Amino acid sequence: KHASSHLHVQHSSQNTETSIHTMSTLLPSYPNNPSFITDQSLLSIARHLRLLGHSVTIDDTSHQYRLYLAKKHPNNVLLLHENALKSRKSASFLEKRLGMGSNLSKGEDVLAPQNFFIVKSNRKADQLLEVTKAFRLTFSQERVFSICRQCNGAIVPISDLEKVQDKVFDSVRNKFTKYFQCEKCDKIYWGCDDVNDEAQWHTHYKKAIQYAKRFSYHGENEHQRTTTTNEADEDGRRQIDASTAQITTTHNDASEEPKKDSLPVLPVLEL
Repeated sequence: KHASSHLHVQHSSQNTETSIHTMSTLLPSYPNNPSFITDQSLLSIARHLRLLGHSVTIDDTSHQYRLYLAKKHPNNVLLLHENALKSRKSASFLEKRLGMGSNLSKGEDVLAPQNFFIVKSNRKADQLLEVTKAFRLTFSQERVFSICRQCNGAIVPISDLEKVQDKVFDSVRNKFTKYFQCEKCDKIYWGCDDVNDEAQWHTHYKKAIQYAKRFSYHGENEHQRTTTTNEADEDGRRQIDASTAQITTTHNDASEEPKKDSLPVLPVLEL
């Protein structure tokens, strides 16, 4: 496959514009099961990729440290927005370490093309489609909700239901028998006892699954909608956001007992 990899960058303090080209016009062969590294600027993408079951490390220390993390394993991929290449403060450093432009770094300092991806879209919906298309991230019922969208920890089943006795209301325990917990932040999750019985799914779980399916890879033809996503998509996303329950781990975390509509539930959309 061939695709244009031209980036057009303008530094704010200058009237001159710099055309930046990657060293190869071939689309890189991205890892089949990538783990991502990014910063808070792409938080929405990070949470969605976690929803799909992919590890995403969010680090806000520096570009240099994120590059270091990306180089630690061949399956690691650095995600950054092209705005980082327009910043006078970071553009020169990134161009050098990503093998762009004329000021190229030598040898091992350069991050391989398959280990970074530059997001060009500004609209969140388009960003999600852009990344899932590039890495062909399909929806998998086995992977969805396997990673905590809040902290990136692994979500595992709870075998001892005594652990949830003081963390959910009786009405929840009467309806759901399967509970899960993040190994890292200890957050409790519930909302689906049987993935094949959609009628008993919690509303928020159902909407999250619908959203995960919509913003995942469906093949090249389907992803032509990346450039035609309409305002209805944004309206739908906002409606789902508005219906998302605030996740709560224990009743003791708050000064007063949580309201019924703020019970712990499988994390939905916090875009």
